[in-house]
Amino acid sequence: HSLESGWDKETGGFYDAGKESEGEISIINKGKAWWSQIEGLNALILMHTLYPEDPQDYFGLAKRMWEYMDTYLIDKEYGGWYNYGLDMTPDSKTARKSHAWKTTYHNVRGMVNCIRMLQEEEN
Repeated sequence: HSLESGWDKETGGFYDAGKESEGEISIINKGKAWWSQIEGLNALILMHTLYPEDPQDYFGLAKRMWEYMDTYLIDKEYGGWYNYGLDMTPDSKTARKSHAWKTTYHNVRGMVNCIRMLQEEEN
């Protein structure tokens, strides 16, 4: 459902919010929040490990998600992650990266899970 309704097919990444009306989903916030991108990457790799032959190509989508995160979300100059991907929210580059609801829980847990799943697949 998320891939069908909330995945940016051009750039990659999951949009922040959508709304259903009369059976149709419309995106109401095209921002791409930091936490949903890492949770999305985690979910895509998990789906790949469970369904490696699925025609949805979860691994290909996971690679695309990582490329999105590496390009638009990770601050390579000062470290940390922007609150939103720069493709849709360019002012995130100069906004504070820290706020009351932002912790490294999602980043660390998500990346550790992804690394573990990929390492297990190698073995």
